[in-house]
Amino acid sequence: MLGIGLNVNMKPYEFTEEIIDSATSLAMETGRDISREYLIIHLYENLEKWYKKLQQKGFKPVKKRWLELAPMIGQKVQVVFKGELIKGTATGIDNDGHLIVLDKNNREVKVSTGDATIMR
Repeated sequence: MLGIGLNVNMKPYEFTEEIIDSATSLAMETGRDISREYLIIHLYENLEKWYKKLQQKGFKPVKKRWLELAPMIGQKVQVVFKGELIKGTATGIDNDGHLIVLDKNNREVKVSTGDATIMR
């Protein structure tokens, strides 16, 4: 199962006070509004490409590319899911795609779901 949440054309004033300092949108990052139709088509095409690669070559090339593009690896992060909060340093992903977080007790925590944020 895959779940993706994207803030596409949101403006800063549309975010709540709790997340205004950490939230962004594609429009805010690019300086222009984004066509949702174009975005969903492009997203689907790329998901299909990588899914085929996963089926044909396994997880290794997917993991390699994921880690190349993951800005949170090596960063202080927090992950929230159903009221549980995990804080630590994101150190990578395992072979099942779980985010690996090294907590304050130097314990590796594998996170399979949640809202992960880089701490500022």
